[in-house]
Amino acid sequence: MTLRVAHVVSSLAIGGAERLVVDLACAQLAAGIEPAIVDLARVEGPLAADARTRGVRVIDLGRSRSRAARAAVLAIELARRCDAVHVHNPWALRAALPILPVVRGRIVYTRHGASPYARAAWRAVHRIARPFVDRVTFVTAEARAAFEGAHGRSPARHVVIPNGVAIPDELQARARGPRLRLGIVGRLVELKGQHVALAAIAALATTARERVELHLFGDGPERGRLRALAAAHDVPVAFHGVVIDRERMYAAIDVLVVASRMEGQSMAIVEAMARALPVIATAVGDNAALVRDGVTGLVVPYGDPRALGGAIARLVDTPELVEVFGQAGRARAAAHHAIDAVAAKYRALYVDDGG
Repeated sequence: MTLRVAHVVSSLAIGGAERLVVDLACAQLAAGIEPAIVDLARVEGPLAADARTRGVRVIDLGRSRSRAARAAVLAIELARRCDAVHVHNPWALRAALPILPVVRGRIVYTRHGASPYARAAWRAVHRIARPFVDRVTFVTAEARAAFEGAHGRSPARHVVIPNGVAIPDELQARARGPRLRLGIVGRLVELKGQHVALAAIAALATTARERVELHLFGDGPERGRLRALAAAHDVPVAFHGVVIDRERMYAAIDVLVVASRMEGQSMAIVEAMARALPVIATAVGDNAALVRDGVTGLVVPYGDPRALGGAIARLVDTPELVEVFGQAGRARAAAHHAIDAVAAKYRALYVDDGG
């Protein structure tokens, strides 16, 4: 009998967790599982169309229904797909609380980020959900420890499953130009550190600065400030906006830069490594575990334009490292973050009590 899985998400906007959900559902579909994504958002996100194009059913709960009516529709949908319910963030868990007692299938809850959600209201949500959730998964051991500090330990129920991506069989050719193309993927918000990258490039020696350009993929409230900084420091920056097509996005750059102040396990890093791109990343969250300093890329402190600039200058001055780091990263992504292996680990939680 075909295993049926319902993924419950708070939205299908562009984001690492949302990308993972769509990729996971696609991998499950290829493995003979029947997945569906239940989208709780009142406005359909751009990844909904991406999922449908790839053959995954997306269920919206009625954009104009009341909260009670949406909960009733959710209960009906989950009752129809009762082998397993996979809830993908605290907001989705809170929305699903009223119907958890009527779910007959196993319930898996994934914490994609590092925040423990330790406020009293969130502790109450997790306390109410606890009797009904069979497994809680985390993308890193550090995220699990932070969560357990706020909500209590449960070694038998808490499982670490890293993020996964599809590893392309063949890589798109990258047309290398006279400039090293640095790319940052993510919302244009302060914590992503695009302003730090701009400051780092601006501080480079003239000969090095003339050999780099910055590509920003995403949008957000910092866009105007970043444009002004780029103009003031005469840094060549391309603002691409939100890009759905990852192949086009990663083919447009030579190096991924992750200048964030905070990360869990960055999907952008794993995606870039899978495509043989070296990564320069700040030493926050799981970045230093993903990026092996001097092997698959370079790791620098957060908020240090001088250190970030030094890493950029090193790749400008020794361009052969771009290829060496990129190939090492691709091998590491294939060994530890292949989406098929991640999907198999989740399948084991859907069908077995793990005990």
